[in-house]
Amino acid sequence: MSKRKDLRKLIEGQNIVMVPGCYDAFTAIVIESVGFPAIGVSGFGLASTLGFPDVGLTTMSEVLSRVDRIVDSVNIPVIADIDTGYGGIINAIRTIHEFEKIGVAAVHVEDQIFPKKCGSMRGKQLVSKAEMISRLHAILDERHDRDFVVIARTDALGVSGFDDAVERSMAYQEAGADVIFLHGPRSLEEITKFCKAIKIPVMIGTAETTRWVRKQRIWTAEEVSRAGVKIVTYATSMMYAAAKAMKDTLIEIKTKGTPDGILHNMMHMTEFTGLLKLESIYEKESRYACNMEEL
Repeated sequence: MSKRKDLRKLIEGQNIVMVPGCYDAFTAIVIESVGFPAIGVSGFGLASTLGFPDVGLTTMSEVLSRVDRIVDSVNIPVIADIDTGYGGIINAIRTIHEFEKIGVAAVHVEDQIFPKKCGSMRGKQLVSKAEMISRLHAILDERHDRDFVVIARTDALGVSGFDDAVERSMAYQEAGADVIFLHGPRSLEEITKFCKAIKIPVMIGTAETTRWVRKQRIWTAEEVSRAGVKIVTYATSMMYAAAKAMKDTLIEIKTKGTPDGILHNMMHMTEFTGLLKLESIYEKESRYACNMEEL
């Protein structure tokens, strides 16, 4: 599929690949409209839309259904978060078959136990390195399209430390992963050291928790690119921004009885429906309208 080849070209190119996270088809459309080259489906964001924290409660079929709509709604590559593969090895095999069929360009699978937890939450536990390698071998062997990118994510940094994260990632690289996703790096120096040890492209996420929990500024794409990173994700930025805007709007309505005072913070209806290509619907309605006088 061309979207998979497009992602391969991005990864092989000179520039860092910036990937905002979406949680439904509309947020994916907004990301594409701004000009980003690829989209990530946030497992954290998708779980929240179902009313759950990201602790492994979403099922494969729930995620697949949402990702299917997202892929169908945009013309740029989509990277899907498939957690641990939703169970054991056979579950992971079914997962890769299903996600490949709907046209996803890449998936990332992590080395946590099932059910997993968001990488920024307490209580994460890792499977053994050998079990994760078996998980990867099954996924890599069972994919049909070799342009389909398989990203191996390690959460070892926050569980067992930097050395184990490097050791695991080198093993995942050896197993055939296309990209290594290092979750939770704590400094640019740490990122640089990690990228020097890994011979395939490295992906990281820039999370707001860097500022909120560690009291550090969030690194720029240029900074992490200089450190050796190829893909940088912004998995939760849109979700947190949208949640704040929705709550502020509701408070304004509740306290003042009208949203008039914050209309300047809203997208105009014309722009909103433009993103959804309403005019093309009108055009098709007109083109295929039935002329009753001719019948």
